[in-house]
Amino acid sequence: MYETWFQLRSRSFPRPVVVLDVSAAAGPLWPVLQSTVEGLAEELPVADQPDIAFLGGTVRYPLDTFLKQAHELYAVNRGRGRVISPLLESFGAHWPARVVVVCTRPVIDLADWRSYSTATRLAVIRTDPTLPLTNGLYPETELADVRSVAAVVHQPVKQIRLRVEGGLPVAWDNPSYHFEKGNLVADPSTGGWDVRAAFLSSSESPVPKAHLVRGDNTTDPLQVDRAEAPEASHWTPFPPAELTILDTWRAGRSAHCRLCDSEHAFGIVTCPNGEGSVLPSLARFVSGGFVRVRVKMFRADFESMARPTTTLPDGRIAVRVDPRGLPAIWSFDSDKNQWSATGENASLFERLGTDDEYALALPPARGGKS
Repeated sequence: MYETWFQLRSRSFPRPVVVLDVSAAAGPLWPVLQSTVEGLAEELPVADQPDIAFLGGTVRYPLDTFLKQAHELYAVNRGRGRVISPLLESFGAHWPARVVVVCTRPVIDLADWRSYSTATRLAVIRTDPTLPLTNGLYPETELADVRSVAAVVHQPVKQIRLRVEGGLPVAWDNPSYHFEKGNLVADPSTGGWDVRAAFLSSSESPVPKAHLVRGDNTTDPLQVDRAEAPEASHWTPFPPAELTILDTWRAGRSAHCRLCDSEHAFGIVTCPNGEGSVLPSLARFVSGGFVRVRVKMFRADFESMARPTTTLPDGRIAVRVDPRGLPAIWSFDSDKNQWSATGENASLFERLGTDDEYALALPPARGGKS
């Protein structure tokens, strides 16, 4: 098996585009369309404000430019036909997250784009609530108020997903991400989506895939680059009192805790009554992962870095999916070239080899039980 590191960095995406109908039939509604666009400038944050385009044209205008020159731009573009292909073709491989067409009558060539993968990014705002415009091919919303239009235009990122074909995530440096069925998944609102992650796979050149999921379930691919592995961790000795507890656990016995005056089964780091940790040396680690420890008769050490996973002696991987439960075990099927959960669990204090090395499952935050 090969451990390969990847880097995923956030980047900007093309703004959404609002496309206005300036055909002869839409002429009387121009003041309504203009005021709707003005309302979007007030309703949406600057970073999420759309560009403005016209049916029958290819030019996109930044919203602030449109607001300053609305009458002049309308005068130049008025009377254009209700066709959208020239604009959509101009996007090439860089489609906006959302293309919202505000129109009075059906767009002649909009149905031609239904078979394209980008069709999920198209939506229609109809000015006449009694007149369906796309026969159900695209989502349609009535032009009731600015907020209803803003809700269609702005589709925030709700999830980031990172995976490797035939690989299993074994380490990552952004706590916003969590292990989900062999993938890394994050809600970017909890802390961004930049991450450096390691995947274990049978290939020396595994293929990573990442994408973001927007509020309407449309997706955008994200660039993933190879990354250097972090510096090797070092070992730090436990103080004598903690050595005694670990040495007792190594023998398979419960250890007496002075904090709660009760016995702690091996791997139970946090006192059941919430008084604290029996191994305060490990308190600095983020909860819910593993830290490797070496336990000998007169000395115990711990590794300076923790991981959400650990490799068992037989090559299977223990994953700390739920920090309040036992670690789940995943194994690799070479015939299918994939990892899958075995349905088994590892212990909280799992022996890793003959050299008295163990993986200790760290407790959840705020004193919850392991």
